[in-house]
Amino acid sequence: MTKIKETYEESILKEEELEELLHKGDFYRFENMLSQKMMEIYDTTVSYFLEKVSKSVDFDERLRELANKLGLKKLSNRSVRVQIASGSYVHYTSMYAEQAPDSYKGDRLLSRLYFKIDSGASPEYQSRVSQLSMMTPSFAIAQDVLKHLNCASHPERNRNLSIDLGKRALENRVDNILEAQETLADKRVLIGIDGGRTRTREWKAESESSYREFDTPWREPKMLVISTIDDKGKVDKKRLPIYDTSFGDDELFAILKAYLQHLQINKAQSVQIVADGAAWIWNRARPMLVDLGVKEDKIIETLDYCHALQHLNEIEVYLPKTLPKTLPKTLPKTLPKAIQQKTMKELKEWLWAGNISQMKTLLMDI
Repeated sequence: MTKIKETYEESILKEEELEELLHKGDFYRFENMLSQKMMEIYDTTVSYFLEKVSKSVDFDERLRELANKLGLKKLSNRSVRVQIASGSYVHYTSMYAEQAPDSYKGDRLLSRLYFKIDSGASPEYQSRVSQLSMMTPSFAIAQDVLKHLNCASHPERNRNLSIDLGKRALENRVDNILEAQETLADKRVLIGIDGGRTRTREWKAESESSYREFDTPWREPKMLVISTIDDKGKVDKKRLPIYDTSFGDDELFAILKAYLQHLQINKAQSVQIVADGAAWIWNRARPMLVDLGVKEDKIIETLDYCHALQHLNEIEVYLPKTLPKTLPKTLPKTLPKAIQQKTMKELKEWLWAGNISQMKTLLMDI
C-alpha cells in the first residue's frame, strides 16, 4: 500500500507538468497524460493485490481444493503472467499442477483458473478487446482505438482473444441470453424454424500464389425464433423474441431444446411450430416437445403458407377447372390459361383455409 501511495504522490500530486499543461490551456494533453499515469497506478494496484492474495494461506487452501476436484496433483509454485485491463502484464507467484489426467485440457496455473482468466487475459481486458474488435471494421482499427484509450494491444492477440471468447459464449449461449427466472409458463408459444443460404470462407491448405487462397462454398444456416402470442394470435411486442442459429440440423434442435427446457415449455398454454415443408424440421419437432413434457393436445403444427404456395404454383399447368363428381381416367396435361388461373385461385383459398383434404383429393386424382 505504501508503494501505491508513493506512486500516486510522485506521479500525480508532485507532477508539475500536469499543472503546466493546464496553465497553457492544453486540456487534451492534460487528460491524456493523467490517464496514462492513472493506468500506471492501476497496474501497481492490481499487482499488489494479486501478490498479496496469492501468498495467503486461505487462498492456497482454495486452490488445493480446486486441484483436488479436478484431479490435478504435484503442486508447485510458479511465476504467473496476466494481461490486465490496461493491456499491461503483471506478475505474481502461485500454484501450478505438474500432473493432470489425460482428459484434462484446462489451465494448470490454478490461480488463473480460479480467477477465470482465460488465455492469460483478465476478463475485463478480454471484454474490452472483443467488444471493440466486433464494433470496428478490423482488429488493427480496434488496436488504434484501444491505444487512444491508453490500453496496450496487438491485432493478432485481439483476434485470438475475440475468437476464444466467442467460442466460450456460444458454449454457454442459453445461460448468457436468458434471465435466471425467465419462463414460458402459461404462455402461448410460437416457434419458427427455417433454413437459409450463405457463403462461407474456407482457406486452402496449399496455394501456388503468394497470397492465401480460399473457397466460398454455399452452406445452409438453420435458424430459430421463440416468441409468444396473445389471445388474438398477434406476436407479443412487449416480450423480446429469442433468435439463434447453427449450421447443423441436430445442433439447432439441441440448442432449441436447451432454451425450451430452461423456459419451462412443459408449463406453456400451447406450443405452435411454424415452418416450411422440410422433413428435418417435422421429423424432430413433435418428438422433442413430447420429450420435454409438452402434452400432445397442446402442440400445433403449422405449415408456412408462403412456402406451401411456392410448391402449389409449380403444378398450375396440371390443374383442372373444378373438382368434377366423376373424374375422367385421363386429363390433358395442359389446360386453357383461364381454367388454370380459376382453379389455382380456388386451391389457394383451400390452402389458406386449411382445407387440405379437398386439395389432396383433387391432386391425387390428376
